[in-house]
Amino acid sequence: MFTSPGGHYATAILYTTPRSRLQISSCENVAFNKTATSTSGALNNWTSDKAVDGNRDQDVHGGSCFHSINYPSMWRVDLGRQYRIRHVTVYHREMEDGHNFLDRIANCTVHLSNDTSTNGTLCYTFPATVSNSVIDLVCDGSGRYLTIRNPGRATGEGNTLNICEVEIYACSRGTYGESCEDFCHCHSSSCEPNNGTCPGDCRPGWQGDRCDTECSNRTYGDACADKCQERNCQGTSPCHHVTGKCEPGCKAGWTGEDCRSECDDGNYGVDCKEPCAGRECADINSSCDRYNGSCDTGCLVGWTGDDCTQVQETLPVSTIVGCATVAVILLFFVIITILLVRRKRKQSAASVPERVVGHRENCKSTKSEIHGLTKQFQYRFMHMSFG
Repeated sequence: MFTSPGGHYATAILYTTPRSRLQISSCENVAFNKTATSTSGALNNWTSDKAVDGNRDQDVHGGSCFHSINYPSMWRVDLGRQYRIRHVTVYHREMEDGHNFLDRIANCTVHLSNDTSTNGTLCYTFPATVSNSVIDLVCDGSGRYLTIRNPGRATGEGNTLNICEVEIYACSRGTYGESCEDFCHCHSSSCEPNNGTCPGDCRPGWQGDRCDTECSNRTYGDACADKCQERNCQGTSPCHHVTGKCEPGCKAGWTGEDCRSECDDGNYGVDCKEPCAGRECADINSSCDRYNGSCDTGCLVGWTGDDCTQVQETLPVSTIVGCATVAVILLFFVIITILLVRRKRKQSAASVPERVVGHRENCKSTKSEIHGLTKQFQYRFMHMSFG
């Protein structure tokens, strides 16, 4: 068993079979800093509250022990509410100058009660001979008040109480069982300390009378009412029984741990991380699609993309390709025209002496051919696609 320095918590680690599962149980010192009183007075400054201050120092002169002045004597602590007590540890005054003070705790009795009008139920009696100044005892019962009484059987100061610390352990919130090794998940209260039943609803992700069973059938959350298939996760994601968290994140347009909340008006995209204000829309009042952030008014000059966040190229590649194609065709057309003209001129020069009229006909033919080529070029140019 491991305890905190101030004795506020104790944790026992148990190795269990047949599944060989390592379990951790958790008990809480419910007496820590609670109200302690005594009807027996206190010697010097050794008041009753010193026995629940979390200091285990057993040197009475260290100023952290209770020392009654009258006898027979009594010490009582008010736990604030009723607890199911598991065990109690008492740190008694240690030996001093060869004097063993353990006779002062011998034959003392421990009682549990729910009020201060009676002694309550006897749950433990110290033996007549006590050999250890740190006593672990079983006080099996329930109560709000724990009282230690010296019955006054010894002589003189042997009937006084010299208690340095009393630690009273009950199951911590959310645990139950004989050794507080079982866990419950009640929503707003502790489970019954013996059988673990919850008086109300379970915490998100849990179900059953003891709220100790995880949500099943691909459900999660409060009362296991949320369905894993209704989430909007990216890709395939496990479904945590408490939160339904989407491990890869959310699809575009959705946010939240379980990706079931739509993006608000100011954001869009995957996990709603993109701000609508960062777009370059043609109209500042353009709508913002929560999925892709598209601008219904188009983009400002120089910007492109669905959400107008991409810088547009100075001259599109398609335009460059189209212009180059036109230039090549024009060059080809010019070369062909020049060649045809030269050929016609040579033919005309060779036939001048014989027939002058033929020269005019050849000129007309040349003009007709050029006109035809021009028409073909215009047709192809008008029907040309520049991508």
